[in-house]
Amino acid sequence: MNLCLAEKKKTPVPFSHQAQSEADPSAVPPGQQLVEFHKLVSNISARMIKVSNENLDAEILRAMRESLEPLGVDRGGLLEVSADSPVVKVSHIWFGEGVDPVSGELNLTELFPWGYQVVVQDGGDIIMAKVADLPPAAEVDRQSYLRMGTRSTLSLPLFICGRVHHIFSVQSQKTERDWPEDLIAHLRLLGEIFVSALQRREADLALRSTKERLDLAAASADAGLWEIDITSGMLWITDKSREMFGFDAALELTVERFLAEIHPEDRAPVTAAIGEACRTGKEAGIEYRVV
Repeated sequence: MNLCLAEKKKTPVPFSHQAQSEADPSAVPPGQQLVEFHKLVSNISARMIKVSNENLDAEILRAMRESLEPLGVDRGGLLEVSADSPVVKVSHIWFGEGVDPVSGELNLTELFPWGYQVVVQDGGDIIMAKVADLPPAAEVDRQSYLRMGTRSTLSLPLFICGRVHHIFSVQSQKTERDWPEDLIAHLRLLGEIFVSALQRREADLALRSTKERLDLAAASADAGLWEIDITSGMLWITDKSREMFGFDAALELTVERFLAEIHPEDRAPVTAAIGEACRTGKEAGIEYRVV
């Protein structure tokens, strides 16, 4: 089952990074609006670093609302692109009041074949101030935009490992609008912040799953495993290792705390063995006593 997370426009919307959150965005001078938008993107970036995996989706939706609504656009979202299918998944979307949501999945080759070629296959941007700007080759796309009520749109490819992994799409339905270069750069950065946070969560969940499997295997073999984060000095150990050393399940472990449990006469050899393994990347074996 595909999950599409959506948030509708809320009124009023607290927006500390814009002088007039309920005013017409055009009333704010373009230069000042860009400065405020830059501040907001920086704030969102900091929040994405701190947010938990469980709250990430809600935080992305909040950030979309905060950033897109003051621009006067009506809809914006992240489209997840498959490596082997033209069907994209609308993973996160914000839409303004009175604006219809879109399907959780879109077949781009059927609805937007020209756009699929430009964005996904060629890795280019679509910057459309008005539907009439589309070339003759984009007639199918033009009809799709008209059916959706789209008057202006911006589609930005976001890359991971050399391929288009997501598309950040922003649309205006009530009015036609231009897309200044500086604004495009900030929106691209915003999309990259979202995708980086999603990738970080995916990697973290994959790591947790791997460690859970290792823990289960170690417990079955009546063996204890541990792993050192060289940068932070933090230690991950299996439940069996915690049992062997008498560590509480909630205790955060460091190398120093681990070494404190080793017999004083064996600490220096163990420390040397750990250091050698970290430097060379090779396996190291040593026997030691615990206190």
